[in-house]
Amino acid sequence: MGQQDVIARRYAKGLIEAAAEAGIVDRVRDELKALADIVDPASGAAHVPEFMRVLTSPTVSLADKTALAERIAAGSRFARETGSFLQVLIEHGRVSLLPRIARAFSEQAGPLTGIYTATVHTARPLRDEQLDRLRAALTDALDARVMLHQRVEPGLLAGAKIVVGDKTVDGTVLGRLERLKERLLAESAALVGAGDDAPPAAKSH
Repeated sequence: MGQQDVIARRYAKGLIEAAAEAGIVDRVRDELKALADIVDPASGAAHVPEFMRVLTSPTVSLADKTALAERIAAGSRFARETGSFLQVLIEHGRVSLLPRIARAFSEQAGPLTGIYTATVHTARPLRDEQLDRLRAALTDALDARVMLHQRVEPGLLAGAKIVVGDKTVDGTVLGRLERLKERLLAESAALVGAGDDAPPAAKSH
């Protein structure tokens, strides 16, 4: 695990604690995901590069950056915890970690929400129906709700790989996933092969 991932997990842990105390873990997870999509180029159409340019520009004052964050939080009706968290990231220059923090939040919050996070890495975008088939297979394996993300990596030589959560799943689930690993990877590889006419824009679920 890289240093940025370690830092992201620390931030996610703090936000989970605040969200759990307020009883809004699901809501904050969804809001954090929306913010992550804005700053993550891999999210496709949801990405807003201008947002990151403003927040990382040395010519824009911290006051203006935080004011922008306040307007976004208010306009999107984010929970107070989410809005405050965005302010903290801006103040510490950590906004670029949002995608990592969002994934870490989903992974660590799995036991609290009953929702696990899976990421499918593919060399090209998968269509909605292809993602739905993978989600169904993972839901069956985990016997739980699954939030599936897609990350497009053109240089991925293996064609496709699937990463499920972190260490938040118990041994029974891990064993079930291991038994299904070959079937899932074989299916994902087949889906990639069938996706020659897939749209160019990456899509995240």
